[in-house]
Amino acid sequence: MGMVVILLRVTESQLDEYLRDSSALENRITNEDIYHDNTSLNIDKAWDGSIYLLTGQNYWNATHPLASALFSGQLIDKDQDLGLGPAHYRLPSQVKQLNGVVSTITEADLRERYQPNRMAEMKVYPDIWDQDQIDAFDYLKNYFKLFQAFYNLAAIDHNALITMLA
Repeated sequence: MGMVVILLRVTESQLDEYLRDSSALENRITNEDIYHDNTSLNIDKAWDGSIYLLTGQNYWNATHPLASALFSGQLIDKDQDLGLGPAHYRLPSQVKQLNGVVSTITEADLRERYQPNRMAEMKVYPDIWDQDQIDAFDYLKNYFKLFQAFYNLAAIDHNALITMLA
């Protein structure tokens, strides 16, 4: 299956609840059908490629502030493992601020930033960039656009965002 990233839109009060009691988040993601409504988005294995398109870096060496659009370093519970580690979160104000940048990225920008040879060299997950470059770009572009729209919806609705690597 590989490593995928799930994003979850939540209200600020829901986020506060999860910060007080992280088991409430775990119960929600294991007991509710959150993966079939518009409060969640699975960006499959395109997460590291998305970080690359945002920053020119991969997850393992990302120091650029835009990498925090997916992995903020703000953890719900550092000791909780929701698949491959703890969940990260962004407050509604942070989502709005990041969306101001993420929403301006065009398909032309993505094409310009997409450097399959460099991505393969850096081992950007899932390390498919040296394969059929058109398909790999389309895969990444399509998931990036979904990510972009989801971020925008979270900003419009004043939601917090939670991200989990599973």
